[in-house]
Amino acid sequence: MMVWKRFYGLSDYWDEALTYSEDYNVFQTYVWGEFKKTTGWVPERWIASDKNGDIICMVQILIKSFPAGFKIGWATGGPVFISKNSSTKDFDNMLSGLAETVCKNNSAIVTRFNSQLCYDQLASYTFNKYFKRPFFRLNSGYSLLFDLTLSVKELLKNMTSKHRYYVRKAVEKNVVWREGNDEKFIMEFCKLYEDMLKEKDIKSLILSKEDIASLVFSLDKNVVIFTGDFDGLPVTSCIVLTFKKKAFYYMAATNKRGREIMGSYAMVYRLFEYLKEKGITDLDLGGIDPVSSDARGVNHFKKGFGGRMVEYLGEWELASCEWIRWAVNIAIRLKRGRL
Repeated sequence: MMVWKRFYGLSDYWDEALTYSEDYNVFQTYVWGEFKKTTGWVPERWIASDKNGDIICMVQILIKSFPAGFKIGWATGGPVFISKNSSTKDFDNMLSGLAETVCKNNSAIVTRFNSQLCYDQLASYTFNKYFKRPFFRLNSGYSLLFDLTLSVKELLKNMTSKHRYYVRKAVEKNVVWREGNDEKFIMEFCKLYEDMLKEKDIKSLILSKEDIASLVFSLDKNVVIFTGDFDGLPVTSCIVLTFKKKAFYYMAATNKRGREIMGSYAMVYRLFEYLKEKGITDLDLGGIDPVSSDARGVNHFKKGFGGRMVEYLGEWELASCEWIRWAVNIAIRLKRGRL
């Protein structure tokens, strides 16, 4: 018999249990939920146990409440399956139990899940029995994974010839690389980010300076800001989130001078080296989008580094009633995917 229960335990216990899953990720960690509290979301944590009391599934759902009791739930990177076999009845029971638990404990809610399990037909079929695909997705479901147990030479060899050329030319510029997450690093990243948005005539911020500071405060050593200096000034930088042996490329910014010297190419290459030294074995370079014309530049940049393209099971949603589901999807569309 499988049972879903609310989790009220310690953060270390939650995070340790996550690591027994193949699809564990930083966005389901306890500290990620604490960070999202600072941006108006309230984390609900649930665990499913088998008849022996062993945890077989976990999910952290971020809840935001609106007037008249209406709620939105968002489970980035979840649910996480400690025991996953899409061809067994257990997998079916986990998902049916999750759907029942969410509906029972939250009325007037739309909850969206974004599974980071690699796609397979049986798992997708089972998800589809209890959840629905969104009308408008927040993510494409595709990403690029890098095996950092490979040597740097092998990683370089896996790049396209054009990317190898760009990396070599950029490395010759003798950019000085630094890593940290103190106030100086935060301020430098934000300045690069703001300059990049101005140059591209983009007016909306993904994260504010205060949000990044809160992210660092919550995740502490699991946040690395990796910055390259040229002629003594920052020209390119990225924020990387780590959890155990995995790293997630979160945000990046390069100014005009950085683009002129192809600094972002050298940054990813040097990031490979840095993460390998820290014992990280897997890097998720973040989403790519095969549909959006706006993503062509990002797709070209990321794909050229030669990672393994994966399709995750991705986004599914559950709604207490259909009109609320439509309303949330329309709002997401109007906001262009921002919650």
